[in-house]
Amino acid sequence: MPIEDANGALGLLLAKCPSLQPVWDEERRIAATSDAEDIGIYVIFGSLILPALSALLSGERQNRFERKFPQVLPESAEDRVDFRDRIYSVLDEWAAFTNATIRDAVYQEIIGEGGYGGSPGMPLVSSEELMDHAGPNLLGLRQG
Repeated sequence: MPIEDANGALGLLLAKCPSLQPVWDEERRIAATSDAEDIGIYVIFGSLILPALSALLSGERQNRFERKFPQVLPESAEDRVDFRDRIYSVLDEWAAFTNATIRDAVYQEIIGEGGYGGSPGMPLVSSEELMDHAGPNLLGLRQG
């Protein structure tokens, strides 16, 4: 089990989804720190996870995220499904963290916000679509 803070959560995400590293590197450059605790779990959601899931779940290619980070998302449909599933496996692990900050962020960003995207160049996905591939821990958060 990883350390249950933003650094541990990020480490788990990058271990399972290493192609997200360039996105994290950009956030570190902007924030002038490599400490995920300083940058925050909500930035990790808003910059790494939700844009990737929006592109993967919508099936829309050439969205703003993929244009900025063309090397992050796989090309083939099969590889995109695998990448999506790896992100969801991380979210499911985060949903089981005892750290309330991480767990609450998972709830808020995946279940509570009502969706993600809809701005120019970013496909809209609903919270129902975000939950379509949820694992048991994530589903347990929704049920309360």
